[in-house]
Amino acid sequence: MRDKINKAAIVFFSPYENTRIIAEWFRDIFQEKGIDARTRDLTGLNRNGISESEIGFLERMDLLLVGSPVYSWHIASPVEWFVSRLPRVHNKLAVPFVTYGGVNSGSALAELARSLKKHGYLIAGAAKFLGKHSLMFGGKRPLGRNHPGAGEKELAKKLVNRIISESLEEDGFANTIAWQKLENKRALVRMLSSRVNMKSLGPVMPKISVHPEKCTKCRVCLEACPVRVISIDPAPRILKGCIYCYNCVRLCPEGVFKASMLGLGMGIRGMAVMNWERPQSQIW
Repeated sequence: MRDKINKAAIVFFSPYENTRIIAEWFRDIFQEKGIDARTRDLTGLNRNGISESEIGFLERMDLLLVGSPVYSWHIASPVEWFVSRLPRVHNKLAVPFVTYGGVNSGSALAELARSLKKHGYLIAGAAKFLGKHSLMFGGKRPLGRNHPGAGEKELAKKLVNRIISESLEEDGFANTIAWQKLENKRALVRMLSSRVNMKSLGPVMPKISVHPEKCTKCRVCLEACPVRVISIDPAPRILKGCIYCYNCVRLCPEGVFKASMLGLGMGIRGMAVMNWERPQSQIW
């Protein structure tokens, strides 16, 4: 019989707010159930941002939840890097979850579950959640507006309750979730996911122009960049490793970073029509 779940860690990356909202819901719901649940935010950390001692701490958790936004139908690179650093365990429990902006969740959830499985984790549950599309910040009616909302929070509660309930059963988690079960049901999406990634999309993403003469060194861009690839010394510039979140464009108060997002927004709406996903939010 497996030991009762007493400690849970929720590790997430959230350039926009969607994944952070879900992670904090999970933390609060677990804590309401008397479980010591803690979050760890990967946003804004460089590759030395999580120490070996913290990795060891995560290994001692009874349950590990890992959350990522969907980027180009895959998990975000900082989450991929984090999971790659996890030590191998034996039959520890994990719950992958992803957020996406209403086009399609692609292969992200299955690949996150598969990566955790490779490190010895058993998939106790999984979830995808609809959120406001992070690249439609200039439009009036972005995809996923008003999400995550009450419906997503209720799904998070149901998933937590189910995991806790199963952990108390004598043969709890005898049948965990195979990562293949989380694969996207549409063959077209699976095919496109195998061919499309951030590297291949980079050349067609809106170009960011930098206007150093407007910079007041306020440092907002440094804090806004989730992968810390902006420098303002001696002048603002974007270094290698940009993930095209456009936080610098969205948040710079002086307009130092500019990009034309209109065409991208139209393309996103077109992709949503072709790849509409049902149900939009779901737990396993």
